[in-house]
Amino acid sequence: MKQWISLLLALVLSFALALPAGAAPPEQEEAAAWQLYYMGLFQGTDTDAEGFPVFSLDRSPTRAQGVTMLVRLLGQEEDALAGTWTTPFQDVPDWAAPYVGYAYEKGLTNGKSETRFDPDSTIRASEYLTFVLRALGYVSGTDFAWDSAWTLSDKLGITHGEYNASTTSFDRGDVAWISVRALPAPCKDSEQTLEELLADRGIQYNAGRCTWEEECVTCQKDKMVFSLTPTRESKEVYTSFEVTSATANGLPCEIEQYPTAAKVKEQCQKISRKEDQTVTLPDAFSLVYLRYDEAAAKEAARQSLLSEYDGVQLTEAVRLRSAADNDTAPSLTIDSGKVARLNDYQDGWYQVTFGQSTGYIPAEYAQPVHYADYEGTSATNTVREELIAYAYTYLGTPYVYGGSSYSGTDCSGFTMAVFAKFGYSLSHGASDQYYTATSVSSEERQAGDLVFFDTFGGISHVGIYLGGGQFIHASSSGGVKVNSLYESYYAACYLGAGRILP
Repeated sequence: MKQWISLLLALVLSFALALPAGAAPPEQEEAAAWQLYYMGLFQGTDTDAEGFPVFSLDRSPTRAQGVTMLVRLLGQEEDALAGTWTTPFQDVPDWAAPYVGYAYEKGLTNGKSETRFDPDSTIRASEYLTFVLRALGYVSGTDFAWDSAWTLSDKLGITHGEYNASTTSFDRGDVAWISVRALPAPCKDSEQTLEELLADRGIQYNAGRCTWEEECVTCQKDKMVFSLTPTRESKEVYTSFEVTSATANGLPCEIEQYPTAAKVKEQCQKISRKEDQTVTLPDAFSLVYLRYDEAAAKEAARQSLLSEYDGVQLTEAVRLRSAADNDTAPSLTIDSGKVARLNDYQDGWYQVTFGQSTGYIPAEYAQPVHYADYEGTSATNTVREELIAYAYTYLGTPYVYGGSSYSGTDCSGFTMAVFAKFGYSLSHGASDQYYTATSVSSEERQAGDLVFFDTFGGISHVGIYLGGGQFIHASSSGGVKVNSLYESYYAACYLGAGRILP
């Protein structure tokens, strides 16, 4: 925690200070990630035990993540999420579809083939630099070559020769670093910088308006104590933390007992070694000798949240877990946009009830709402999620012709048994189920629909669609398992989808 707070202070006190040239060391990549995070441009891959984002800066970024960053750097994330986009790609996950759809229709990205975007493949330095340059208005093939994008990025001061044709190592830390370095770069044929363009679209980092509020600060020699409270924007619970060191732009700050906020600004101004730099602090910033009781502060914040809200809406698809722990096996997946009842909040986790299932979801993937506003709508419909969760319980069941139980099942026996659990009566036969179901197109296909195949003449095989091109089925060559519709075998014999559920 002390390390994070030091970083927090560095961001608050030295945002907009010039970053050094060359490849960034890990601590500067981390600082860049936090800066982008508080601009809404960069997200973590997980949360730590205290509820703060984990950026996983050493991981390789994917094509889907690269396109997402492109849309955000354009300041068009809101438009992308609100729009309806059409692409020929059949392998894009639901969370990435708005970003890929927007970028594709605007001519900003292409697929690896006519129908394949390859969202999970690793993005290289030249590819991401291409995305960044496109965000600045530059056109690949005209202003620069996509396979040597560093030529233009070096010229613009975004990079300084650290990326070239021999670059093999490229991770999320590089993505954060390049993105921050791009903010002061000029847009094509304009004096406006990318940072100014984003500010015009309401996206900016303001040290006086962060996702926390400094209620009070205890300042003594060699020790500072911040007492932080949550805001509507953050949802996290911050309490009091002791800080024994602080840095501004990588330089150590002396912690003294300053009598006024102006003196704090003066000291940070001095440390930054940049006389023209204005340090902005919140109006409420004050130097007082006071500290909250951490347990009491957490409980007060929890009670405040639960008194105002009784539901949460998912901003991303998440897995419901039996304990507030990412290592706990999930019971079912709740799709983005769904609304669950809110039971409790503890340490970055919501305890919720969705349908007949109760468990925990990370707070970062949901926002509190009033459940009554969504009750009775598709947002609270749980049948599809619970049906899929139940279908997964059959994984590994052996194939037995004519069977329909955990001891052994064939393809139509499996779908018949799963749907029967939820009150739907299907015949034991793929052909009968095909004519019972309401036909739906590939574009309309949803998780929980049936998918049919011609494996040896006519309608001879059936499974349950899971979303993202995957389906679960009882295979004669492996029992109940998950496969992709885009595998050559299943793509060749796919007949279509049918709907049983409303």
